[in-house]
Order: sequence, then C-alpha cells, then structure tokens
Amino acid sequence: MNRMLFGGVVAVAALFGGWRAWADGPAAGTFVPTGSLTDGGRDTHAAVLLGDGHVLVVGGNQPDHVYAHALAEMYDPATGVWSLAGTMATPRLQLTANLLPDGRVLVTGGQEGTAVYASTELWDPATHAFTPGPAMSVARELHRSVTLADGRILVAGGTSGSSGAYPLDSAEIYDPASGAWSATGSMTTSRNVFGMVLLPDHRVLVAGGSQGADHGYASIADCEVWDPATGTWSTVPSMSARRAYPAIAVLHDGRVIVAGGSDGAVSLHSAEIFDPATDSWSSMTGTLTAGGHTMTLTVLADGRVLAAGGYDYAVGAVESGADLIDPVAGVITPLPAMNAPRYQHSATLLGDETVLLAGGASSLAVLPYAGASCELFGFGTLPPPDTTPPVIAAAADVNAKATSTLGAVVTFATPTATDAVDGAVAVTCVPASGTLFEVGVTTVTCTAHDTHGNTATSTFDVIVTIDPFYLKGQVAEQLNSLLASSDKKTVKKLLKAIGDIQDGLAPALWTDDTHLSALGRTTFKEDSVAVGQLLDILSPNAIVLQAIASLVDADKALAETAIADARAANPTSTHLVTADAEMVSAAASAAAGAPQDAIRHYRRAWKAAMKALGLL
Repeated sequence: MNRMLFGGVVAVAALFGGWRAWADGPAAGTFVPTGSLTDGGRDTHAAVLLGDGHVLVVGGNQPDHVYAHALAEMYDPATGVWSLAGTMATPRLQLTANLLPDGRVLVTGGQEGTAVYASTELWDPATHAFTPGPAMSVARELHRSVTLADGRILVAGGTSGSSGAYPLDSAEIYDPASGAWSATGSMTTSRNVFGMVLLPDHRVLVAGGSQGADHGYASIADCEVWDPATGTWSTVPSMSARRAYPAIAVLHDGRVIVAGGSDGAVSLHSAEIFDPATDSWSSMTGTLTAGGHTMTLTVLADGRVLAAGGYDYAVGAVESGADLIDPVAGVITPLPAMNAPRYQHSATLLGDETVLLAGGASSLAVLPYAGASCELFGFGTLPPPDTTPPVIAAAADVNAKATSTLGAVVTFATPTATDAVDGAVAVTCVPASGTLFEVGVTTVTCTAHDTHGNTATSTFDVIVTIDPFYLKGQVAEQLNSLLASSDKKTVKKLLKAIGDIQDGLAPALWTDDTHLSALGRTTFKEDSVAVGQLLDILSPNAIVLQAIASLVDADKALAETAIADARAANPTSTHLVTADAEMVSAAASAAAGAPQDAIRHYRRAWKAAMKALGLL
C-alpha cells in the first residue's frame, strides 16, 4: 500500500536518514525479522508512512479470516517495535488509507463479513484517535485510492457487494480543506482489485483489475487515465496480460511498473512498464521469483525495485520469493527468500536503507492464515547498479584482395569482450565475418551488451584492394569452374579466354603483383583477346560478365599504379598528360559498355606512365 504514498517518500527519507542506527538492521540485500504486530496477524490491511517516519497499519483480516481488525498499530523504526495506535469505530478489511497534508490519515470503505462500507474515518497523529469522516457516495471495498498533486484524495472503483460481486466504475474526491466528498467522472470500465498511481503529469493511471462475480471474476488488461483538468477518464493501450490484484509503482524516471497479479487461475510472474510520455506499454524480459496475487513492488532509493511475495494459484502456495528489478537495464535478479511467505501484506519504504514488510497471509490451508511476523529488507549498501559497459578487445584492421570487381568475401575473428559483472559476453559485428566487402575501406562496428543494459562498441577497418595479378588468377579459376556445365562451343571460348589470361600472367611480364615489367603491354593485349572470347559467348551468365568487369578493373589498377609511381618520380613529365587523357577515355569506354576499348586505353595510359618513368 506504500505505493499510494510514494510521492512523499523522498522528503521523509531526507529527514530520517539515521533510522538504521538500529543495531539489528539488515545487511545489504537480505531480509531480517523485526518486531511482530501486537494485535495478532493481519492481511488485506493498509499501511501509511507518517510524517515522523513511523508506519501506521489499519484494518485487515484477523488471523482466522472471519473478523476484521479495528485496532491500529504503529511501527517505530528506531526500535523495531509495534505499539497500539487507536481503534476504529468499524472493523474493516480491503480498505484504503492515505496521508493527508495536515498529518491525519483518511481511511475509506472496506468490508467485514457481508457488510461493505461507505463510511470513512480520520486518524489523528496527535491523539492516536479515530473520528468519523464523511461517508462516500457508495459503499466500496477492493477499491483503490491515490493522493493527488494538490493533496486531495481520489477514490475509484471497487465493489459494493462482498466477494467482488458488483464492480464499480464510479470515482469521487475527498477534499481535506472542506472535509467533503465530490463526484468526478466515472471510469470507462467497472473494475476492482486494480492498480492505481499518480503520474508525474498529475494524471492518474488505472491498470488491470477484475470485473467481479457477475463476469466470472474476469481479470482484465484494460487501462485508463483520469485527467484532473477535466475530471474525466480516457482509455490508453491495454497491458500485454490481464492482471487482477497487480502490484504497481511509479519509477524515478516517471514511468510506471506493473507486475504479478493473476489471470483467472493463472498467477503471473511477469512485469511490464508504462511510459506516460507516449502512453504505451513495453514488456520486461525475465521471470519474477515473486509474483501472482497481491505481491508488492517498492521503489528503492537508487531507482531499483523490490518485488516480494504473492500467491501462486498454480501450486496453491504463498510465495516467499523476492527479486530486485532494474527497470533501466530491464534486468530481474532473484534475491534470497524472505523469512516467511506472505501475500496481501504491506511493503513500506522507510528511508534510504530499508523496506518494512508487514503481516500478510502465510497460508490458506493452516490456521492462522494471517501472520503477525514482519521483516526488513536492507539495500543501503547493495552494490550500485552496473553502469560500466563491457570491454571489447582491440581488433586490427583486416586487409584482403578483391576476388572480383565486387570485392571479396572476408572472414575475420570476432573480437572478444569481457564485463566486470557478467564475465565474457557475446560480440556482434556488422558487417559480419563471411560477407562480401566492396573494394575500398569498410568500417566494421562490433557491439557487446551486458545483462544490465550497458553497451560497448569498437571498430576496425576491412580494406579490400585490387591486386591485379591475384584478381586475374581468380578470374581464370572462376571461368574454369564453368567448363563442366557448358556446351562445346562455350567450352572452346572459355578455354581460349583462360589461356589468354594465363599467358598474361607469365612471370617475365611482372615485377610484383601490382607492377608490370617493360614487357607488360602483353598482359593488356592478352586480356583484350580474352574479353573478346567471352563477349562471343551466347547468353553469358553472371560469372562470365563479372570476369569481363574484373579484367577491366585489374588493368585499370595496373595503369593507376604506374601513373602514381610516375607522378611521384617525375611530376612534370609531359607523358603524364597523355596518361591522364587515356584514363579519361578508358572510363568513358567502360561506361559505354566497350570493355576492349577500355583495356586499350588503359594500356596506352600505362605505356605513357612507363615512359615518364624512363622504363620505355
């Protein structure tokens, strides 16, 4: 029930940061027993964090689940002891309680036996006495209430008949300044046992619930918001799951987390988050250890969320599990179990270091059903949220030779990554190893994620160059692969083209893989003849067409290399003017689909460059 008061917790925490001087406080991330309730066990009660740091609990089932509590109790976090704090005029369970701006507590509705109440009571912190408050317009139990930004109390939904038989859609507002109730717009959907919170923009979100016995106790996923400016409700997108008795809380970033609840006989151990900026839902991955019917969510000082308890219909048992939810990273981490199973309990944030979990039902099979035990969860010295990204090992650039004019299929070892918390983590690189890389420089981006949402990136380059000698050899091999599937005429032309290419690779024509000797003009001539053979093939396939393009590109690279060498050695040579002009002509021929003409111009450009170098 602390969710109704979350908006006031931060200020209280600042005033009472010293509460945990108590020597028996819990270690970080653990549950330890604290003082038990004095008036016997209770569940379905309401808990309120008071302005002085004490916690008031009111109402709820007695241990036998036959009668309701009238006595209120107050917890002193400095001593860990409960003491009686007044008696309500009407025993009641399934009630709500809200702190008013003047420090009093408003108790609304509830039921005992078959009686459902419209009455309210006001608790005075100075006298610990309850006095009658103004009645609501209709009897309500299983309803929800929230403190609005201006201090008024909005009450909505619930049921006017015992056991949830008659769900309500009405809502009303209590004004502590006038001490009176006034009507506001009705919800679009009648419901009880739902979640309700105040959003940062002062709207109120209602999520899920049930439509009661008249609808077969049908749980719903429907959601809606109340606008204080108009006093009307409007629908927003539904949750991904139908949830009756869900837990709900407002996160530090203004989003809302909803978890657990039940869909008929199915208990839910999932969570989802509502973003009021977009009025949209997103589901969290992972499964809660806690969950099901009336689990609790408590937002901790560091923004993480404690999930605790609940009832699991599938196994017919009360939960003792607990989890720590990191809503930013989207990670659910199981915690050590509570000291006692509990559901329909209360969870109250006491300050910067502890959460008080009080009462709740511990069994539905063995008396007493409602327990008196209480415990504290300590989180003040929990390891801080993991905000450090993994470290990706540096990867060297990769050099590769083009196997065609398209580039080359390049494989590389994916870098490794380690994370301070998770250890080794997977790395994904884009483009991936084993894909085709174009000629030139391609930057590969590698990414690693840890389980807490931290991301690291690292880059390296794949450099694909045209090695003319290697590329021509690749072309010959690719053409050779076509021989077995080609007809006789095509085989003849392929063999002639392969022979011409191989003749152009004679060692006497080359000084290295990228430079021709003075005899190198023969290479261009052999390539031109080979291209002519390939052009004569009827219906050439993609490999043949690619072979032609690759031979042109290889000869272009030979000419470019020779020109670059000449420009470095003899930049004023008039032969360079001729070489540049031939390169322009070659490019035009290639663009016009005349590969043999392009090769001829590349040969002339190469020849002019060799003259500039004094090698011809």
